[in-house]
Amino acid sequence: MGAHMRTVGSRRLVIELKRFREAAGLTGEQVAEQMGWSVAKVYRIEGDKVRVLPRDAQRLLTLYGIGGDQAEAVMQLARLARAKDWWHQYSGAIPEWFQFYVGLEAAASAMQEYCAELVTGLLQTEAYARAVMAAAARSDHRRRAPGDARLVHPHALPRPGGQGRGVPGGRDRRAVPGEAAGRPPV
Repeated sequence: MGAHMRTVGSRRLVIELKRFREAAGLTGEQVAEQMGWSVAKVYRIEGDKVRVLPRDAQRLLTLYGIGGDQAEAVMQLARLARAKDWWHQYSGAIPEWFQFYVGLEAAASAMQEYCAELVTGLLQTEAYARAVMAAAARSDHRRRAPGDARLVHPHALPRPGGQGRGVPGGRDRRAVPGEAAGRPPV
């Protein structure tokens, strides 16, 4: 099993599970004892440090006395939390500390950004993006992988060969480049 990558879905799931535990008046120690787990496992789950298996989520919901529509909504979150998003294949090129933010962007319903000196990443052409990455003075490997991740980003402008799909329906994306973004050679 690979390392757990925190996602918006996994974060929402553990927040709900912790909220239900607290509403049930149980401590992490009590949950661990009743589930036959270590206390550390309970806190790793609630801290979004490990994947929550759907069967574990179901057992926790039963322990907390949650059923019906609430339980089904949480189980849906448990299934979604395990799904990999577009950027997971580039996780080696995206610093670990930044992966959660990429996930937030993927889950956003609207995005606004202002970039004073460069054309914002998702509006860059392939040549512009590669020039920006080259100017960052990184090694060939580290230059290519993040640039490739940016170029295949599902919200990037469509490019020849079908990479980038544009902003999906229902999303509002507004980008305001500064005047300087169009002037400096990259």
